[in-house]
Amino acid sequence: MKSMTCYGSAAIPTDFGQIDISLKSVNGRYLEIRTNIPPEYLKFEGEIKKSISRVFKRGTVTLFINRKKNPLYLKTNIVLKKNLAKKWHQALLELSKELKMASKPGLQEMMQIPDLFSVEEDMAVKDKEEKLIYKILNQVIKECSQGRQREGQALQREILKYLESLENHLQGIAKQAQEQMIRLKKNLEIKTQSENGDLDQRLALDVTSQMDRADVSEEVVRLKEHLRAIKLLIQREDQVGKKLDFYTQELLREINTIGSKSQMFKMTQIVVDCKTIIEKIREQSQNVE
Repeated sequence: MKSMTCYGSAAIPTDFGQIDISLKSVNGRYLEIRTNIPPEYLKFEGEIKKSISRVFKRGTVTLFINRKKNPLYLKTNIVLKKNLAKKWHQALLELSKELKMASKPGLQEMMQIPDLFSVEEDMAVKDKEEKLIYKILNQVIKECSQGRQREGQALQREILKYLESLENHLQGIAKQAQEQMIRLKKNLEIKTQSENGDLDQRLALDVTSQMDRADVSEEVVRLKEHLRAIKLLIQREDQVGKKLDFYTQELLREINTIGSKSQMFKMTQIVVDCKTIIEKIREQSQNVE
């Protein structure tokens, strides 16, 4: 059993700078992968998501990649927009001619024109860097997955405590249910003590019907089966969160049925305690992958 929450990060210096990758995962009904990566890495986004989805099956996963280029290895190019320069030069010549100016526009005047020159950095991703991206990513995914496993083991221990508590409460319910049936039988004996035979039969059927409606033995058996199934489920290493959530709904349905049949204050108290414990299990299931 694994948790859906984790965090992992790694930073590796390279010949061209440094790559920082961090991965964060929180609870989510389905698997949702969000990426915050440099524009030059967008062509790798599909494969990056595949790498994550091969390990994570549920949760909201956010990936951050920061690419830091070393200025010493950064290639910079000064780009002149020639077509724009020609148009400016032609326009200045015409203006000089129209104004009958003796001087013609020279290089110094052209240098003052905004946006005529641009500085471009070589941000191309080489094969070596691409391999490093996946190497670091797999390292971070592994770290995150190990964190999910550790958290999952803690959740497993917590849920086992709740299951043990529910088993103890079920023993209390069974005991109270037995006392409840004894009390109803006594009522049957008292009510059927009448000289009118027809009345005796009617009362007997009425009390017998009450006993049937108050019988919670089937619900207790199903609850015990659900608890055994949950214990087996949380020992598994694959995706169990949705199944665990389903079982908590079944537990709650059975315990609610017992509550509706309860005619004793002590049994009702135990039912309320069980519902509280089941709700705690349900909350924990929201954290399970």
